[in-house]
Amino acid sequence: MTKRVLLVYPKPNMGLMEDIGVIWQPVWLAQIGTVLKQNGIDVTIFDFRIQENFPKVLRTNFDYVGLSVHTSDIDSALRTATYVRKVSPGAKIVFGGPHPTALPKQMIAHECVDHVIVGDAEQSFVDLVKGKIKSKIINGSKAADIIPDYSLLQMDKYGKGTLTSESYPSFGIFTSRGCPYHCTFCSTRSYRRMDMNLVFDHIDLLVRRYNMKDCKILDGSFTVNRERTLRFCRRINQYHITWNCQARIDDLDPELLREMAKSGCTSIGVGIESGNRKMRDMIGKSRDMEQVRRIIRAMENVGIESRVCFMFGFLEDTPKTMQQTIEAAKYINADYTHFSIITPFPGTEFYANLNKKNIPMLNDFSKYDTYQLVFKHPVLSEKQIKNTIRQAYRELYINPNYIMKRLRKLIRNPVHESKVLWDGLKGLMSII
Repeated sequence: MTKRVLLVYPKPNMGLMEDIGVIWQPVWLAQIGTVLKQNGIDVTIFDFRIQENFPKVLRTNFDYVGLSVHTSDIDSALRTATYVRKVSPGAKIVFGGPHPTALPKQMIAHECVDHVIVGDAEQSFVDLVKGKIKSKIINGSKAADIIPDYSLLQMDKYGKGTLTSESYPSFGIFTSRGCPYHCTFCSTRSYRRMDMNLVFDHIDLLVRRYNMKDCKILDGSFTVNRERTLRFCRRINQYHITWNCQARIDDLDPELLREMAKSGCTSIGVGIESGNRKMRDMIGKSRDMEQVRRIIRAMENVGIESRVCFMFGFLEDTPKTMQQTIEAAKYINADYTHFSIITPFPGTEFYANLNKKNIPMLNDFSKYDTYQLVFKHPVLSEKQIKNTIRQAYRELYINPNYIMKRLRKLIRNPVHESKVLWDGLKGLMSII
């Protein structure tokens, strides 16, 4: 008898960013579903971000229910799993994703969780369903680089939004797994590039079958290899679509940026994190601020919008260093600047460091949304940090220079910019 599997993307906890930005299709979940389907297993995917009536879907009875879980979404995932256990007690419940990978023993201790898959889940999930694996905590096997079977998803519900995309629909793809850089606040440690022919087969499918107009490169850091990035630029030119990505600013230079812009790149997100040089060195971000500013200006010169992230609340942060971060953000004057509170996600060096120093952390993971202070800071209070974030947004965005900059963009691209301004105002008002 054919086994039936339900894969679930739980309702995410986005904090202040709720309802802002594009909802991209869950690529990894679709890949797991595709491998299951290729092995003769009946698969259904339910995404709480775009679908309703979960009870009706669950009534069709499944042998296994798998949930992809991030740290801030753990409460939502556990509530969903508890409901599944009550309504469909015969189903085995499987947790995977970043949070279960970091804390598998903690996850398996929950009565509503039968199995935890640590790491890549594609083949391991197949082996579990086929009865080849019995253990509660399962080490993931080698990942499967394939093009997802998007018939498993309601693709017409994805790809709309603002801030990082200018054309729609906008879909996300990966060209690599992991990240080679070891920032202390990130849990990713391994890195592997995907075959470029497979990447473009994926892009080709999304363009032909789903009319993709904009492509979001979901890699943790896309421009790791300069020559590979240039090859990508040359090949994506044939599709006449726009695209955007995340990058480490150390990997960028004016010549590369010109090629990226010519191939349709509209924006690049970079993490600077702190205005204090010593702090950047400690967390794995070492670029000189003057060099950062030159690269941001080089982006603007070729028409690529800059998205820059800063964080407050590092253990070494003080009111003085936080003010340095504000001044750095003003000095860089990027198109979009985002401020958040550093969060000790399980599996990161920062999380391990807090444990080593016996610094208390909150057990309520729903607060791990990067907008709340979830550990006992040696110097700063949550109120101080939040007030500093409000100050940062006010000084950066509510000033004549930045307002004139946005107005010039509004004149050049009124449709997109009006949406950006509306979403930006909603986010800004919720903070200040």
